Amino acid sequence: MRRLRQRLSRLRRRMLFEDLLVTEGCVGGAYGFPQTEDPVWLLGVKYCPLRQRQALEDDFRSRIWMTYRRGFPSIGAPDGPTSDRGWGCMLRCGQMVLAEALIRATAGRNWRWTPNERSDAYLRTVAQFADVEQAPFSIHQIALTGERTAHKPIGTWFGPNTVGQALRHVAAARAARVTDRTWPVPVLHVAMDSCVVKSDVRAVCGDWHQPLVLLVPLRLGLTELNPVYASGVKACFTIPHCVGIIAVSVGRKCTESEREADQTYHCAQPCFMRISSLDPSLAVAFYCGSEQQFESLCEHIQRILIDTEKYPLFELRDSQLDWQSAAVDFLGAAAAPWDAEPAGDDSRAADDDSDSEDDFVVL
Repeated sequence: MRRLRQRLSRLRRRMLFEDLLVTEGCVGGAYGFPQTEDPVWLLGVKYCPLRQRQALEDDFRSRIWMTYRRGFPSIGAPDGPTSDRGWGCMLRCGQMVLAEALIRATAGRNWRWTPNERSDAYLRTVAQFADVEQAPFSIHQIALTGERTAHKPIGTWFGPNTVGQALRHVAAARAARVTDRTWPVPVLHVAMDSCVVKSDVRAVCGDWHQPLVLLVPLRLGLTELNPVYASGVKACFTIPHCVGIIAVSVGRKCTESEREADQTYHCAQPCFMRISSLDPSLAVAFYCGSEQQFESLCEHIQRILIDTEKYPLFELRDSQLDWQSAAVDFLGAAAAPWDAEPAGDDSRAADDDSDSEDDFVVL
């Protein structure tokens, strides 16, 4: 009887959790935004779907979308992968947040895409993510960088921290080669130990000639998202500097429709999932075009994610604690950034131990 009561209690908590997070009838479909007065936040912009439907749909359609693709030149060797389905989801998420940052840097948050889009900012941005090795932010470059620097075999699943570190290396290599100094190449900073350290960010940004993409890898549970962090994850999308999260759903498998997905960079209709289905290993991403925007981001993080949340997703500090500095000195700069994610793929089981050894676990 006691065990039954415990199971019923867990079930009630789960039902309450789901009801608070998802509008009724919105799960698992690609049928447009719900007709509701409840606000919808899209990367820092608030909409009322009932009264601002067209504006919301135009904004959503304008975000650059990258998903599984096939038939591209092989990665790494003649017999290397020519498709990333089943393993490239996190890499594609990383590409999307970086593409959103580049669009903001060149065209601004209010830019809107049309089917006949020919602007230089847009065309140059998407060209950098083409599925060829020559493109600086291609899946080829990210996968090859992960193999070279993190010993991740090409064609295996990357966790969010690994993707962030690979993008950091790729962006640094791009900045070293670029000759057109008028074209932005973001500085990527990966905040470790669930802590954003302001002095570390300022150190990597220097004189702020280039914009910043800040990635914060998090572990918000063991095998599933801990419900206490759900409100914090949602609150990230209300921050104007947010460019998305790098995440997948627990035990997710690619669908037939995704396998046949049209190779475009825009999606007309949103898909919905319960936030409880998110894999607990994820990374939140923010964009700052200047030092003033970084200060504004820090104010938003403190006010929205820390002061008002009973269980904050991460910390915000002016400088490193003594033990953090000592750990970096002991491990060395090259050893510190990489996580301990085991190789896997998108179809791993929900109770798998993937990423369970990461050192940024938050419970």
